[in-house]
Amino acid sequence: MKHPWSMSGEWLKGALHVHTTESDGRRTPQEVVDAYKDCGYDFVVFTDHNKVTGAEGLETRGMVVFSGVEVSCQGTEFGSSFHLVAVGLDGPLPEDLDRDSAQATIDCLRNLGAVVFIAHPYWSLLTLGDLMGLHNYHGIEVLNAGCEWETRHGDSSQHWSWLMERDREVFAYAVDDSHWGFADFAGGWVMVRTGERSSVAIVKALASGGFYSSGGPTIEELRVDSETVYLRCSPVAAVYLIMPRAGRGWTSHRLCKQPPCERELIELEMPAPPEGQCFRIEVVDGQGRKAWTNAIRAGEVDVR
Repeated sequence: MKHPWSMSGEWLKGALHVHTTESDGRRTPQEVVDAYKDCGYDFVVFTDHNKVTGAEGLETRGMVVFSGVEVSCQGTEFGSSFHLVAVGLDGPLPEDLDRDSAQATIDCLRNLGAVVFIAHPYWSLLTLGDLMGLHNYHGIEVLNAGCEWETRHGDSSQHWSWLMERDREVFAYAVDDSHWGFADFAGGWVMVRTGERSSVAIVKALASGGFYSSGGPTIEELRVDSETVYLRCSPVAAVYLIMPRAGRGWTSHRLCKQPPCERELIELEMPAPPEGQCFRIEVVDGQGRKAWTNAIRAGEVDVR
């Protein structure tokens, strides 16, 4: 598995889950592009409901703008719907897309070359059985900022831990799910490491783990060897090394006489987990905003 800090290229900030007036959003595609450009984004993906919205004729203002879709499928344990987001689509959805079966929909969208992830698992009240019952998807939304601001159901890191504990090392994507009924944008994004500013390169990075996710902090550097995990980031209040095992992990609070730490952390060394152990890093700033690495398996990948 690739990790972005071991890759060459530049960091691109992107919005992966965005709605426009082409479905139930309240801003036109051009207004959406303008809003994200003004917030310092490098790319944006239109993911309207059940419709592929193109970028033809838009003034992209130097951003990479491309298409995706959000599709709903029935069949969850609690009777809600699976919401699937596909990023990197050209042309309309195929007429034979089976929206009754989440698995058939995932397979179809993957065959079209898209990166497919499960939207807002907490907001949808998905269970471990729901997530384990599907396969062939790239990951889940670890943060859906719109859901978090609207109903406090946007942080799905617990669902991610469940999957990691079952050795399902899926990726975690932070998104907005912006509909523009209120200021539900610029709250969750991915930072993609790529040597090319193109939709093809961005989709490739999203499919291979060449990114991290954030709702605020930046992770500048990550190095992992057999003994140490070294992290350099923007000022944060806490750093967590999370393992999907009961009672396992490490936090920067151990450096303090009593938590929370009084100082802001920018650079930190942590003991490396045992070889073969899967883990992830989560950092939290003073405002409670988080950033997440994707899963790392100790001893299998040297990140430096």
